[in-house]
Amino acid sequence: STPRTAQRTPSCSRRRGQTFAGRAGSALIGAYEKNDFDTVIQIGEDSLQQAMSNAEASQCLVLDRSWITVCTLVPCEIFRNRWTIWLPTVLCWCDLPTTLGRLNDRTFEIHEPECWHADFLLRYKKCAQLRPEVPVLRTDNLDVEACIAQLEFLALKIGALKH
Repeated sequence: STPRTAQRTPSCSRRRGQTFAGRAGSALIGAYEKNDFDTVIQIGEDSLQQAMSNAEASQCLVLDRSWITVCTLVPCEIFRNRWTIWLPTVLCWCDLPTTLGRLNDRTFEIHEPECWHADFLLRYKKCAQLRPEVPVLRTDNLDVEACIAQLEFLALKIGALKH
């Protein structure tokens, strides 16, 4: 099935999808730790399809994690050649000190070494570059309200939202 482009109308309700929560997230990380890239991609695509099928057509679906997350777990060339669900995406990104500060505020977060987070920040940027239409929103340079406004602007610009 073809991914839907989110439609924004006055009656459009929004739904936030937690794409890789629970078993799917555990399986995704398990496959990554085994360097089983085919399974990483399959779990990622199945999880995105599930998130999209759970949303009603009138809903704007905002995914906390999407294809870029899966891409960080697979070498870029393998990912580029095998991935099939290219959703319109804005990468929300911040620098390492901001990332560490935000993670420190979470009580449920598993604490990884600083170098692990630095590596994944670079991976996210590299993966976003696979698609030239993916803008990067620096959330460390703006307050929350400005980030939301900029995110809406960028989503309209790339066709993820429509008036």
